[in-house]
Amino acid sequence: MEDGIVALWQDEFAEYFLARESGYLKLYINNGLQFNEEDEYRYHHSVFVLPALCVNKPYRDTRVLVLGGGDGLGARDLIKLGIPPENIDLVDISEFMIFLCSKHPEITKLNHNSLKQINVIIDDGYEYVKKAKKEGKVYDLIILDYPDPSWEADNPVNRLFSQEHYGEVLEIVAPDGIVALQATSVVVSPNVFRKLQLIAEDLGVNHISARINIPSFKDIGVMIMSQNGSEIAVQKEIPPWVFFDEKSLQTLFFLHDDEKANMPDKMLKEMRIHEIVYYDLFVRTEGRGLPDFIQEDIAKAKVEGKDFSKLREALMKGRRQGLFGVRQAEL
Repeated sequence: MEDGIVALWQDEFAEYFLARESGYLKLYINNGLQFNEEDEYRYHHSVFVLPALCVNKPYRDTRVLVLGGGDGLGARDLIKLGIPPENIDLVDISEFMIFLCSKHPEITKLNHNSLKQINVIIDDGYEYVKKAKKEGKVYDLIILDYPDPSWEADNPVNRLFSQEHYGEVLEIVAPDGIVALQATSVVVSPNVFRKLQLIAEDLGVNHISARINIPSFKDIGVMIMSQNGSEIAVQKEIPPWVFFDEKSLQTLFFLHDDEKANMPDKMLKEMRIHEIVYYDLFVRTEGRGLPDFIQEDIAKAKVEGKDFSKLREALMKGRRQGLFGVRQAEL
């Protein structure tokens, strides 16, 4: 098929752009890449298949909740594993997204018509979890396939990366269940990635994190949490069609030094998610780290009880060009 625009539309939540580039189908949402046909399997094997392998229950008995994932590609792989489609509830906020990905022939070919087989619910994932909690619903596997958090303070997507939301999600997973989430790019947003790990620690749940190379996104972080604090491990045989095997799987859990957060945990705990996103996207990537005077201030702050509030204000002041012009006296 020829390259070019396949579909273009907009709803109250976003702008959607479906195109074929270099022979591969790509979907963009608000100018951000949602999937690339060439390597989307690496993302979905990591965010969907890997946690499903960690559920200690037969596939036929596994009840799954997917929050986000309206393209149906992750649901495709869950069904391929052997989870009955009727056991899968998928919640997406965009009716247009569901319509496109369940009707457009090029996407349905890619997602194996999964959206027409599973239970699709049009709702805000944040609100759905609250309703499910009231209704007493329980799932064995919950996958949070949300878009990345935003540097804009008032963007509602940031609620989906809060301790409150994760806590409520954990209330609707079975005692021996698994929760998995797309945890942003480790290379691009290492401090956001660490922030999410710290939230899991504050919730008192056991968790493991993996980093997967995906050429279209550079990489993706995945975090898996267990409700009862038990060890998280693969419980089932890894299918031959998955890109990782038992040996290569171990390499996904290793982080290089330049992929680790460069802010101290205490500071990350006090900062809001949009502030950390802003720093990772617009500051850290320019200077590959904090200015020397801030590094010195952090080194002095190892004393317990240090107040980072003024340091945080300095980080956010002046946006990109202002940070490196902040004098120590302003802290």
